[in-house]
Amino acid sequence: NLLPREVQKGISSFLPLYDTPFWTRCIPPRDLGIQAATEPSRSSRTVTGWWPNMAQDVARYVKGCLVCAITSTPHHLPEGKLVPLPIPRQPWSHLGIDFTTDLPPSNGCTTIFVVVDQFSKACMLIPLHGLPTALEAAEALFQHLFRNFGLPEDIVSDQGPQFISRAWLGFFQLLGVS
Repeated sequence: NLLPREVQKGISSFLPLYDTPFWTRCIPPRDLGIQAATEPSRSSRTVTGWWPNMAQDVARYVKGCLVCAITSTPHHLPEGKLVPLPIPRQPWSHLGIDFTTDLPPSNGCTTIFVVVDQFSKACMLIPLHGLPTALEAAEALFQHLFRNFGLPEDIVSDQGPQFISRAWLGFFQLLGVS
């Protein structure tokens, strides 16, 4: 009832065939050499053995292991700090902007430049022929919004390429818009 496995350097190890995941009850994860709760320990210093579906068994065990979850290092970028938006005191002083793209053509336009006033929640929709450059986006704001409501104090975007380009940032810095 033993399942042999050939190991490098001529060493063989055996695990009980009828109870291959025995290690889940008798070997702590740290002794398996499980690294950061992600990589199955197939070449562990402590345990040298094999059974069918070993990688899946180890991965399932590590995924459900509280010790592994607590001691593992994060595998993602740290979250950004939440910064509350300023409370607007008047209409059109604080704006949220974004694009809705890939729409069915209407009069040749396939993109909508969405501008939302954070004070009144009023929405201005500016039709465009495609995704604009930074200069085209700034021109659209001037023609359709700033001309009627003046310059805002603050504009919030999703940091798309149009909104983080040097031209866009320099342009609005000259105007005093953050």
